[in-house]
Amino acid sequence: MVLGFILYEAVDFAWHFGKLTWDGTKYVYNWYYEIPTNDEIEINKLTLLENKIKHLEDLLEKKNNT
Repeated sequence: MVLGFILYEAVDFAWHFGKLTWDGTKYVYNWYYEIPTNDEIEINKLTLLENKIKHLEDLLEKKNNT
């Protein structure tokens, strides 16, 4: 019973340590090569859409004024 617990804890430790190492390595790689995160991609898309809407509103306003 104690052996099972020790094995379970060893596997659990290895799993979490491996995940921590993987996530840290992935973060450093993405930071070094300036790979955008999903949030940054989403923000850029929203900014682009807002700019397009503003441009279309300006075009409509010009057309209505003339």
